[in-house]
Amino acid sequence: DTIISSPTETKHSNLLALASYKRAVSNFVNIVTGENIKVMFDQRGGNSYTDGKTVTISAKMDDKDFDPTVGLALHEGSHIKLTDFSSLDKLRNYDFPQPLTYDYLSQLQDKHQMSYDGVRNWVSGVVKDLLNVIEDRRIDYYIYSTSPGYKGYYHSMYDKYFNDKLIDKALQS
Repeated sequence: DTIISSPTETKHSNLLALASYKRAVSNFVNIVTGENIKVMFDQRGGNSYTDGKTVTISAKMDDKDFDPTVGLALHEGSHIKLTDFSSLDKLRNYDFPQPLTYDYLSQLQDKHQMSYDGVRNWVSGVVKDLLNVIEDRRIDYYIYSTSPGYKGYYHSMYDKYFNDKLIDKALQS
């Protein structure tokens, strides 16, 4: 490779490949949502997410990780298509469902010796995380069952991020 091409040519071809991967991943988001959604890439690590209007993918982009990255993009795009983001806004504004009354939050405040705002933040975070896990399974099932051509990408995503021996051992313990 170094005999045939210079380091500059190799770097240039790597940049072209990266741009091609990013364009392809963005296309999957646009296909699954049926909209022209902005997709941003953050290769420093962290979480992939959507705010309902844009998608941020935090993944390494290369041949080996292309399929799991497409799975992530499909997942986040599915949130845009299928998730009711107004319910998250209610949660952020501490507009809790009826069972989480002022009295209940006050009892938690006393029990955990936290400020009222601290308890509201904590409950909001726990409820949001639980709802997200349930919503993730719901949207994955919907896309998985209605778009069989995407199953391979979902299998790759789950293999990379969830089917890990260390995670399995931790859950079993």
